[in-house]
Amino acid sequence: MSNHSGGYMLNKVLWMLDEEFRFFEGKTKGEIRNVFEKFTEIGAGYDTNDGEVLQDICDKYSICYCCMKESDDIERGLCYWCREQFYYEFKVENDDIEILEYIPNDRRKDKLIGVRVRHKETGIVTENNDEYEISSNVREAICKIKKELAMQKYGKPTNK
Repeated sequence: MSNHSGGYMLNKVLWMLDEEFRFFEGKTKGEIRNVFEKFTEIGAGYDTNDGEVLQDICDKYSICYCCMKESDDIERGLCYWCREQFYYEFKVENDDIEILEYIPNDRRKDKLIGVRVRHKETGIVTENNDEYEISSNVREAICKIKKELAMQKYGKPTNK
């Protein structure tokens, strides 16, 4: 669960800096990106969502909130490539996958070293071997696996 109010509060602070104090005037895109990155780092410590922290302001300055790259093609905060990645991730629903096994870390009982899943429709079996906290319910691993499964099924998106 994300801290939505914290993310929106940080977003309001960014807009206040921009509109009332004209903080970003005369700054390079790199300097603006550094400020955005600092805000998302602070937000991460309070479980905020980067998209909410940088909502609309990243569009104004043509910086993707996901990869933090400059782009002339920003829509809803995302550059073309990141929009494609999210599109692929959401093409595979949680109901479409079956968790086959959680791979425990023998050295650290509080961590997993991966998750193995099967895509029900295609039968593709894949795993993600990143290390995850057990308390996170390996949500990040599942998201990465969903992207991989979708890309295998639908092909890799092309970057404009």
